[in-house]
Amino acid sequence: AILKAVGSDISVLVKAIPSLSRITGKLDDASVHVGGIELENRFNYIFEKFISSVATPSHPIVLYLDDLQWADASSLNLIKTLVMDTKNKNFLFVGAFRDDEVNDEHPLACQLKFIGESVPITRIKTTNISKASMNDFVSDILQMSPSSTTSLAELVYRKTGGNGLVATQFIQTLWYEGSLYFLLDSNKWTWDIKAVEAKSIPEDAVELLVEKILQLPSAARYILQYLSCIGSSCHESTLGLITGQVLVSGPFPALDLIIEEGLLIKEGIEYKFAHDQIQLAAYSLIPVDKRDCVHLQIGSMILKHASKERMDSVIFIAVDQLNRGTKFITDEDQKVQLANLNLRAGEKAMSLGTFSSAVAYLKSGIDLLERDSWAKIYDLSLQLHSSYAVSLYSIGQFSEITQAVSKIIVSAKVIGHKLPAYLTLIKAVAAQKKVAEALRIALKILDELGEPVATSRKTKEELIGILFYTNKQFEGMTKDEIMELKRMENPDKIAAMKILDELCIYVYFLEEV
Repeated sequence: AILKAVGSDISVLVKAIPSLSRITGKLDDASVHVGGIELENRFNYIFEKFISSVATPSHPIVLYLDDLQWADASSLNLIKTLVMDTKNKNFLFVGAFRDDEVNDEHPLACQLKFIGESVPITRIKTTNISKASMNDFVSDILQMSPSSTTSLAELVYRKTGGNGLVATQFIQTLWYEGSLYFLLDSNKWTWDIKAVEAKSIPEDAVELLVEKILQLPSAARYILQYLSCIGSSCHESTLGLITGQVLVSGPFPALDLIIEEGLLIKEGIEYKFAHDQIQLAAYSLIPVDKRDCVHLQIGSMILKHASKERMDSVIFIAVDQLNRGTKFITDEDQKVQLANLNLRAGEKAMSLGTFSSAVAYLKSGIDLLERDSWAKIYDLSLQLHSSYAVSLYSIGQFSEITQAVSKIIVSAKVIGHKLPAYLTLIKAVAAQKKVAEALRIALKILDELGEPVATSRKTKEELIGILFYTNKQFEGMTKDEIMELKRMENPDKIAAMKILDELCIYVYFLEEV
């Protein structure tokens, strides 16, 4: 069903979601070479067809995403594409976000407003647990009847304000400190009501979680702090890289303890924080003036322990960590190494259609270069600047493209090296509906290449004559014979052909050249 719906475009999905190859098998890369906005739109369209093919009346799909306030533009556009597919009745999207972090100008709010004009949106505003629900919550945790937990539940509610996370941690703290304990002879939980009432708790969840983390052994705190630097979740093998232990080969007591305490959840080969406030609490334990240094240490450990094959799958994590500590990197060779890694991460992000990330990586790579980088490391400088210009075009930051392209035009050695920048500039200008200006730029480049194009209008007879002359060159040749002709090798001629190919669409929309 998937192959029938998506066809040869399935290779685009497999590239973004490698695990799909378990279903589709090995595929040839039949993707069309497009980039920027075109690639993102294409991926969204293909993913929409994929969801439609697997979401059926007998197997509907519910997609839930948390923390939408942190979603980037590409992710929001994909969500928009999926939820606005009104033909698919077997797909439900559920999203959650913190409304105190989303104002009217926030990208999420703008996207929701746009979607709401075409598709009905059900909004559910969650609140803290009520007093009655808190009693149900406590009785469920202790496996006791609600009537027997009323006194404890009322205290928990009064001290936590009904905050579910704080209530959970507070109850665990009561057990840890002995105010809540299990009686074996009566086979039930009991508590010291006076001790519970006397127990003070911090005003917010983070402070309470900090207290809990500080009670853990140093190895457990170390793991939590390092994990908090990486994000909300971490692959098992990545955790092994930063801790120096191979988790699958044997027990890891500190990690087991963290899971037992409910701070981390293990889902298959992924470890994730049970709540984002736990991640925040762990991160807050790292002194502010030491955080960037810790990020750098994590990135360095990944570089040191990751194999060449493994490095591709952790490139984003490694570069993110290293970029946080660039102010501590003074060695020029190390800067060049990190600039290369940023180029690698940026190009991978481009291939996956995450263009905002690509811009950030490539800009970080450029910032690491010395002023004389074009003389010392020409190839790296050219690749970084060229890819950066393309990534800016991909997210529509047209105002910055001219400056990015100008550096390449001034510093590149030959016209062939300048060509990608020129093409990006032409596309960017045309995308702003300045087709005539784009055409003028292209004609100027063609002139520099020694292929001037006459701008005077041709008569019908002149055009027929030109077409006749062109056809005459291939008279008597089959298509196969034409394809077997020697490939063009002159770089200037190849560059001119690429410019002319780009021009065709623009000339079509203009009455005069």
